[in-house]
Amino acid sequence: MGYAGPLILTTTSNLEGWEIDSYLGVVAAHIVIGTGIIAENLSDFTDFFGAHSRSYQKKLDRISNEAIELLSEKARKLGANAVLGLRVDHDEISGSIKGMLMVTATGTAVRSLPTPHESKDAGSTLQRGINASEFRTILKRERIAGEASHRTLDWSKDGEWHFIIENQMEEIAEFFLDYIEQSLSVPGDSGLTLSASSSMKPGFSEKFEEYVLSLPAEAGQRVIYSCARRGDFLFSCSLTTAIRGDLFNLESVLELIADSDEVVAQRGVQYAIVDQVAYGFDDVIGLGTLEEAIKKRFSEAPQYEKKGLLGKKNVWKCCCGKEVDFDSDRCSSCSRDRCGFPKDMKNPFLICGLIKIKRDALERHLGKLENRAEQHHLE
Repeated sequence: MGYAGPLILTTTSNLEGWEIDSYLGVVAAHIVIGTGIIAENLSDFTDFFGAHSRSYQKKLDRISNEAIELLSEKARKLGANAVLGLRVDHDEISGSIKGMLMVTATGTAVRSLPTPHESKDAGSTLQRGINASEFRTILKRERIAGEASHRTLDWSKDGEWHFIIENQMEEIAEFFLDYIEQSLSVPGDSGLTLSASSSMKPGFSEKFEEYVLSLPAEAGQRVIYSCARRGDFLFSCSLTTAIRGDLFNLESVLELIADSDEVVAQRGVQYAIVDQVAYGFDDVIGLGTLEEAIKKRFSEAPQYEKKGLLGKKNVWKCCCGKEVDFDSDRCSSCSRDRCGFPKDMKNPFLICGLIKIKRDALERHLGKLENRAEQHHLE
């Protein structure tokens, strides 16, 4: 029977103040991350992951935490409420195209019971409450969230912005996105129209990326994919940030692709090129599901023969209604391709090809890694 409560994780071989009731065995979890660096440059991982790339270090920390989460799930299924001797290892694996890193978390799952003395101490800690510094942070957080919701927050104040970033304030996301779109708009004859001036856009792009990447991964993903239903600027920012932060989320992308709004569905396809921070065996199946969803949702325009003064010719009919010569990939009237995608978006079948390449590469690499990981756990 599994265990659903909080799990204790420790790198030591025992728990102070706790008695081990039963040992449930060694648990392990391993996942793979592509470094994105050409194989020849992978001679020194320590140097690369050190001071040379803060962004990659953040990704490495994130994937280590994900490995620990996977290990925790396995321990809970065994009925454990603690894992002793927790260890996380990073092993370089060189591939023919990209270097890959295997992150392995191991530990011993146990069932433990607190001593009576320890239980009393734990109860006292729970009754302690919060200190003055924590309470001031709570009050400031509530003030900023309230001002953001009432559109009175001064987003240009460095102090306010730094607090938002440091405290990972997901609750103001919707208001932040509204603020960006309203700041880039000017009153028009009908509602709001985008301003012709683009001088503010670089600054907002930077703030958007800084905000999203400051959030926990799942929260950042929620902000990213909500932008598929916003204006062109925020969608562009979200796609760029998702690529830089490896913020792919299969469920969100599939939901967008299935949307009845054609623009939203087309944007969902663009997110399919985003990488995720790590890949496991389930992702091979997931990428296959994504490829099939795109093929099911989109198709090329109908093609047929048309009689003309100079004889018959093959044409395809664009979604705008114009007949286009068969040899032309885009409509000269609206610049859309055979699938109805605008010029600034990648064709869905091109993306399907990229997904297949990624899926095949993962299947090959992960198959080789399975035996190696099992040997690693036994050492």
